[in-house]
Amino acid sequence: MMARTETAALNDDVAAAMATLQLRGVFLGGASIDVSRDVSPSREEKEINVRLEHQVRLDEADNVLRAITSFKVEGHRLRTKKPFVRVKGTFDVLFERPSIAFTEDAAAEVAKVATMVVWPYVRELVASLAMRAGVAVPLPPLMKVSELQAQEE
Repeated sequence: MMARTETAALNDDVAAAMATLQLRGVFLGGASIDVSRDVSPSREEKEINVRLEHQVRLDEADNVLRAITSFKVEGHRLRTKKPFVRVKGTFDVLFERPSIAFTEDAAAEVAKVATMVVWPYVRELVASLAMRAGVAVPLPPLMKVSELQAQEE
């Protein structure tokens, strides 16, 4: 078990790493939409499920910190398991390489930052693909920092 002073020092290291992050860009890795035409729920019968996954790595060759954020958004009829629409995609969020040693704890914090950076793009992509496919998907909700903190616990 880590002593309290070691934990405080670790948090200081993570804070120092986060202070050096500079966003280089957000890039779409790919996206798809799958629509089930046999289910067409009315507007009030829908619910949405959102799942995010992260992979954070230091790319030595490009001298960047890459946070790969994958998402899956599904629209369901209430009380059913089979989605009538599924939107999946991946975004790469690139940060300038931090000037200090990068730790696992710092990677977890970068994943949170990447989620906040990517979320508006996810919302826009879901809305755009759904509109082009002619399906009314509930828009993913706005993300709050308190929700990110709750995911961590």
